[in-house]
Formats: sequence, C-alpha cells, structure tokens
Amino acid sequence: MAGGRRYRPVRRHLTPEIRERFWKKVKRGGEDECWLWQGALSGDGRGLCYITGVPGTRYIQKAAAHVAWTLEHEMDLPEGLVLKRTCDGSACVNPAHHEVSRLPGRRAGALTDAQVREIRERAGEETLSALAREYGVTSGYVGVLVYGHARRDAGGPIKSERELVLTDEQVREIRARKGKATGSELAREYGVNRSTIGYILRGVARRGAGEKEHRDG
Repeated sequence: MAGGRRYRPVRRHLTPEIRERFWKKVKRGGEDECWLWQGALSGDGRGLCYITGVPGTRYIQKAAAHVAWTLEHEMDLPEGLVLKRTCDGSACVNPAHHEVSRLPGRRAGALTDAQVREIRERAGEETLSALAREYGVTSGYVGVLVYGHARRDAGGPIKSERELVLTDEQVREIRARKGKATGSELAREYGVNRSTIGYILRGVARRGAGEKEHRDG
C-alpha cells in the first residue's frame, strides 16, 4: 500500500463506454509527442480520471496517465510499481512518455542488466512467481520486465503474453488449484491475463492438457 492508499486495479472497470470517453479527453499528437489530457487536473497540472460504476464506491480516482498506460498495455500496473514521466508535459498521458519504476522505499531489487536478460530468457519455462522469488522482486515487476514495460534497454527477448505459452504441466496445476486461488492470483503467478485462466478452468482452452476437465457450474 503506497502512501496509505489501497491498491485498486482498474482494468476490469474500463468498459467500452469509459474507454471511449477517456480517449475523447486526450489531445493526441504523434507517437513521440505529448498526448495532453483535456479533463480534470491536479494542483500540479497532472491529469485526473474518475472511473464510475465501481461497486461499493461512487468512483475511483486515478491519474489519467495511469489509465492510458493500462489501456495501452491491456494490463493493470502491478502493485508496488508507479509510472515516472519522462517528458516535460505535466498533463501528458502518452504511454511512451512514462516508464515503470518501483515505489520509493520498496526494495529496489537492484537487478543488473544481465539479470534482467536472464529473467526474459527464462520466462515461459518458469512461472513469473518462481522467477520473482529467485531474484527477490515481485511477480508483477517480473511481468513488466518480461513484457518490456520496464528496463527495455537491458536487452534480452521481449515477449508478448501470447508468446508465454503455458506448458501442459502448468495448465494441470492451474486446474488443480481451482477454488483455492482466484483467477487474478493465478493470472499474476503464471503471467497471463484472467480471461486465459478462465478459458483454461472452463475447458474452453487447452482441453488436451489434462485428463480431467473442469467446467463452471
């Protein structure tokens, strides 16, 4: 929990309507130019986005740059990580102008470039959580390293989620843990999104990975 605030993922709340409204408030430039937020601003000029329709609260307030990053990469920024703006535009939300870094005070797990390359090379053969334990960082941080959202210049193979193919053994492990861990927890551990976990648990995907098929209901 950073600054006493509770970590709240937002991706699942970003409905098509919210996504459309969000981008209407962004003045886009070229890929390398600032994309300026046209909505509410904080006292220091940063964009603020209010996400409504969230159960249990009137809205969630998030930095507009955070929401833009989430939409661009179709994943929540993992807990313990923040976005650091690399340009001079305080209202800029261009994901290319923000890099992922760790919260001040958290163990930086000062990984060398060689270690980052090792993690990227081993991803897909080992789970993100196993790599995180070995290197002393969070699985979320391993994920952003593997997908190239942080330390891109360190080298090593950058993977998309589709390239991180689960082995049959991992699929069987996921099915065996149905009801013991949430879809989000399994997704973070195995480095895939929740929909992939859902398809596996329902037997829609990877039916031949195990003898026992698990279906909802």
